[in-house]
Amino acid sequence: MDILDDLTNKFMDEMDSILADNPKYKQASAEINAFCEQHLTADKTEELNDLVGKLSSAVFRTASRSGMKLGAKITAGLLNT
Repeated sequence: MDILDDLTNKFMDEMDSILADNPKYKQASAEINAFCEQHLTADKTEELNDLVGKLSSAVFRTASRSGMKLGAKITAGLLNT
């Protein structure tokens, strides 16, 4: 695992705890759960949760890595001036 992967994992852990306390995130999660309960079977709900989890993880990991790379470039630029 490279240093960027390690930093991304630590960043993702921190974001998970921040999201858990965010009222908008809690509301969106509740809405998704209510939709699933009303319109999907238990199997389909589990399948949807897995797909959403995979999508969220991929998007978040990519955004985190891109943000860290940009931050590193900015830091390097500031150190070279």
